[in-house]
Amino acid sequence: MEKEDTSNTRQWKKCGPCMAGNCNHECYITCIIGLYSCHWEATPEENSRHGFCCCSLTEQLFYPFLIIAFCVSVLLLFVWIETSNEYHGFDWVVYLVTGYWYFWSLLLLSLFGILFAYTSLLVILGFLLVWEGYELYLHWNHKILIVLVILICTFFMAVLCIYWNDRWLTFGLSLKVFAPYLHLSCITMMVLLSYPVAFYLVTLEQEAIFRRDKITHHKRKRSKIFSRLTKLRG
Repeated sequence: MEKEDTSNTRQWKKCGPCMAGNCNHECYITCIIGLYSCHWEATPEENSRHGFCCCSLTEQLFYPFLIIAFCVSVLLLFVWIETSNEYHGFDWVVYLVTGYWYFWSLLLLSLFGILFAYTSLLVILGFLLVWEGYELYLHWNHKILIVLVILICTFFMAVLCIYWNDRWLTFGLSLKVFAPYLHLSCITMMVLLSYPVAFYLVTLEQEAIFRRDKITHHKRKRSKIFSRLTKLRG
């Protein structure tokens, strides 16, 4: 009995790290899927590593809207940060119009930061799901919020173009200063984002090779069976 107990404890010790790793990975996948698609159960059917595409046609058509929302939120946040010297003047103009004093500039800065964080989080979650080989299914709540982000950013950019056109000159000058750093950061981001795409293409190629070999093997097997049948008939 003691030997059996010791052997069982050894087996549990050996299987413990593997089980812990699997549980951690499942929790990680469940968290990503839950945040992206609001489905808090990672089912095997959602895994599309052996499929031909990472998402449906609807998701393919809507994913550019997510990228547009991310780019517009980044642009608006950068422009508003560059106008930090004019925050007091902006608050004063709003006070003259509304008659109520408040730090509207900081409120808008917080709003633009939240929009940028939200869109960047969805983009990162989408690439992580592609990296893990799961289907992209963005929940309708996220889709509605993404459309609202695009509308809000477009509205504020239109307001800046109409009533505060000088800010775009400041944006151009600051962009010239930060252009090298922006270039390096874009290169780094593209390199990091290219890994999931390359991994997915390699997976598709392996799947195509596997299916081709399987089809050829099936054809050879059928030809052998037919040849045997013809010999038996003869």
